[in-house]
Amino acid sequence: MSEPDRTSPSSVSSSAQAGSHTRRPADRAMLVQILLWTLFAVFLGGNAAASLVGLHLALDAAFGAGALACLAAAIIHHRKTRR
Repeated sequence: MSEPDRTSPSSVSSSAQAGSHTRRPADRAMLVQILLWTLFAVFLGGNAAASLVGLHLALDAAFGAGALACLAAAIIHHRKTRR
């Protein structure tokens, strides 16, 4: 008698298949936090550079508003996902 093929899709559990392509919620939350804080730093640097170089006030204000939006989003996200 021949043995069943152990590599066939029917012999692999569905949880093993699903787990290989999905992220845990904690991993996703950490990635979002890193992205928000990185964007905050970029906008803050842009705001400082625009102020120092003397670029148009509207550009300086746009960088400042972006920095504030990222900071608010990071704080809200942290409060919603904390343990």
